[in-house]
Amino acid sequence: MRHWAAVMALLSVVLLAITDNVIVYQFIMMPVGVIVGISLRATAAAVPVMTWEWAQPARAHTGYP
Repeated sequence: MRHWAAVMALLSVVLLAITDNVIVYQFIMMPVGVIVGISLRATAAAVPVMTWEWAQPARAHTGYP
């Protein structure tokens, strides 16, 4: 699983939120957001983007042969 760091960061925030209001601390939430964002971006980069010929821009019509 590629997301272990993100899962553990979110789990730690959830567990800390039981006793403290960690959601308002920027020095905790900003690194968690960066870790989760990098994890999601790595997943999006690993998925190939499908392209179809009909999705390509139309070529200019040069006239009749």
